Amino acid sequence: MSNEEVVQNEEVVQPFQLQEIELLTPNPDHFTRPLNWRIRLQMLEEMPLPIDVGFMWLGSKSTDEHDIVMDEIEVGPLSAGTHEFTHEHDAPDHRLIPQGNLINVTGLFLTFSYAGQQFLRVGYYVSVA
Repeated sequence: MSNEEVVQNEEVVQPFQLQEIELLTPNPDHFTRPLNWRIRLQMLEEMPLPIDVGFMWLGSKSTDEHDIVMDEIEVGPLSAGTHEFTHEHDAPDHRLIPQGNLINVTGLFLTFSYAGQQFLRVGYYVSVA
């Protein structure tokens, strides 16, 4: 009989889950109108630090130098349970997007970070016509 220990891979469970993201702004809509979101998070335990949520527009598909951070917010600290919030932010500043990329397919990202570590990024393809 061996004295070896069997170490099983245990699934890492994050203390939070994204339950839903909804764009409340009419879709399609004019490119320059603000974007309004509803976000629901499930906290499996108390989160003593706030969650940072970022809203980013990809200004160019070939480089990240034209990416635009439209807004960043802190949510929390949050107790265990379900938390829902809405947030409205301005549209991307079209003057920062290269002329050839204004009318195009691009992306919009929502990022979620805790204690300086990004744990989730949700992306949307956006067709600007």
